[in-house]
Amino acid sequence: GPITQQTRATVLITGMIGGLAIIISTLLAQLISNPIVQLTKIAERASAGELSLKAPVASADEVGKLGVAFNSMVDQLRAIFQGLEERVRERTAELFRSTEQLEYRATRLQMVAEVAHSFAAVSDPDQLLSLVVNTISERFGFYHVGVFWVDKTREYAVLMATNSEGGQRMLARGHRLRVGAEGLVGYVTSRGEAR
Repeated sequence: GPITQQTRATVLITGMIGGLAIIISTLLAQLISNPIVQLTKIAERASAGELSLKAPVASADEVGKLGVAFNSMVDQLRAIFQGLEERVRERTAELFRSTEQLEYRATRLQMVAEVAHSFAAVSDPDQLLSLVVNTISERFGFYHVGVFWVDKTREYAVLMATNSEGGQRMLARGHRLRVGAEGLVGYVTSRGEAR
């Protein structure tokens, strides 16, 4: 009887110790594996593009260090993507500006070709000058266009044709400017350079 009772007590104690060991090992396994499982889920979401996530760092052990490393990596990736997005925006704006400039130049060149074509048919110099100033004014949207010729002595630039009312009054009184004088016409006639 006492041996049987002792055996039962031993089996009962062994069973309780075994059950307790199973419960404790299950709790320890969950305690160890839960942070890893959680970190794995966050890593999967981050790899899908959610770079605003942060891995929780609750300890200083290997799992905590892994979380810190993961957070650092995500921060670096976010910074790289933001830098790339900014560069793409800058390049797009630059391309847009370049395209606008090219379109503007192409339009101007086409107008120059059309203007040159219309000039080719005129042989009278006075009629040609009048056509030049009026066509340039209309095509390019300038309110005033004037053509100056430097005289034979290279002392004055003489107004030869113009499109505006004020220019017509100047033309009627024989308007001329000294070569090299202050102003646009003086600059261009003295240096022979466009401005």
